[in-house]
Amino acid sequence: MIYEYEKDNLFSFFLLVTVCDSYSKLPVDYENDSYGVEVGYVNKQFVTRFPNGETLHEDLFGRENHFLHGIQLGVYYQPMIINNIGIRSGIYWEQYFSSGASMGYDSFTEGNVYVPLNINITIPIKETIAINILGGVSMNYIVYGELSTRDDYWNNYYEDNSLLLWINDLFDSRYGSEYLHYGYDGWPERFNAQYELGLRIRIDGLSIRGTYSRGFTNHKFYWDEHQRLMTRERKVTISIGYTF
Repeated sequence: MIYEYEKDNLFSFFLLVTVCDSYSKLPVDYENDSYGVEVGYVNKQFVTRFPNGETLHEDLFGRENHFLHGIQLGVYYQPMIINNIGIRSGIYWEQYFSSGASMGYDSFTEGNVYVPLNINITIPIKETIAINILGGVSMNYIVYGELSTRDDYWNNYYEDNSLLLWINDLFDSRYGSEYLHYGYDGWPERFNAQYELGLRIRIDGLSIRGTYSRGFTNHKFYWDEHQRLMTRERKVTISIGYTF
């Protein structure tokens, strides 16, 4: 019995080694999958957990169970370092849109820069077909925001951001009118850092990628001297890409 058990374990071990070795030697076209462009859909939401265990999911304007929706466009670079393992990074522009007749404003747009830094594990299927498992960190930085409205209430707190206004305020903690503060008065921070996990499938030069991000930056929506609650951003991205 012991002999048979050891023989089976030895066979299983050699089978595992053979499979892994075969995958690492598949003629995958890594060089032609090192950089490309992507475009896709993105949404984000802010999540606050309260001491009683309840969780609040809301958008930028406090609407419960709502998201900010947008598009993501950028370029990526993913060199291999050793065998099937590499890194993946890039630079993307994210543009978010929102309309809120019920909130008294006409439209809101927000633009920010997104930079990921992920470990990239490639599972080859065929020479031009592969699955990528992605995991790591990323950051977003809000460049500008613009809210248009004809409502007198909002006009007391906002003014439209012209191109020159937000260029001049790129490195300031606030933008727009003096009443609009990112990082102040319950508004989210300009900078957001997050963990993320993703899956990408490539067939020839085309690919599709899905990514889930969970922030660790505290946006302090409900932070004061009495209760120090954490508000974090969550984001989901689905994009298609083309490899050069």
